[in-house]
Amino acid sequence: MKKIIIISVVAILWSCTEISSDETITPLITSRIVGTWQLNEALFSSGGTAVWEIIENGEILDFKIDGTFVKSKTEENTNVRSGKYVYEGNVLQLTFKNDDKTEVQSFSVEMDTEENSIITTPNENTICVELCSLRYKRIK
Repeated sequence: MKKIIIISVVAILWSCTEISSDETITPLITSRIVGTWQLNEALFSSGGTAVWEIIENGEILDFKIDGTFVKSKTEENTNVRSGKYVYEGNVLQLTFKNDDKTEVQSFSVEMDTEENSIITTPNENTICVELCSLRYKRIK
């Protein structure tokens, strides 16, 4: 009798842990980048000294724990774009899906835990001639 009970329990547990080939497991992101960030300063240089400029009502980046993000122009969620992100080391990669086109943007990221902010600098060709970085403050 004990053997039948043990075999039944093992069979039930085995069937509960099986994942079909159609299912995917989404890894959860536990990084410090998870949260909501608002653009509040921009650093630009057009050949001279780089200067931080204050940005009023800057865009919002919301990084979710499931590896997705939403980028909106203001807290009212206008001009919304979304996609998936990967944050490893100090590199942030954003992948946007627009209809049948995929756009990938890559940034170097500096975390400032004292200021509760991140500074992003594009890793690829941009309209920036010399230097351009964006500072986001955590709002959630």
